Amino acid sequence: MIRRKKIKISEQEFDKTEFAEKELVDILILWMLRIIKLNGNKEFLDEVAYFLDLGIFVDMDAKDFQRREPLSILKKNLLKLEKRKRFTSSKILTANIKKISKLMHLNGYEEQI
Repeated sequence: MIRRKKIKISEQEFDKTEFAEKELVDILILWMLRIIKLNGNKEFLDEVAYFLDLGIFVDMDAKDFQRREPLSILKKNLLKLEKRKRFTSSKILTANIKKISKLMHLNGYEEQI
């Protein structure tokens, strides 16, 4: 039997500003909670798992689950996507992004995000 080391992170230790600007943290939390509430917690997380190519883990028994497996898939997909030079989008979306970019004076990098 493999014993897994449990990692405890207190709220004080987890810095949400590593992921988003301080002013945006509350709105991000609000939208995450709304999405979870609207779609139901399990269904939402299942859909996220399938979308990220982790569907095989959705109905897996906890005893069969190895944390390194989904992390390996996520890392592989991240590397593949980060190597892409450009992403395509619909003509309407591209036009709207250009308009917003012009209004907000976004640079090319910000516009791509």
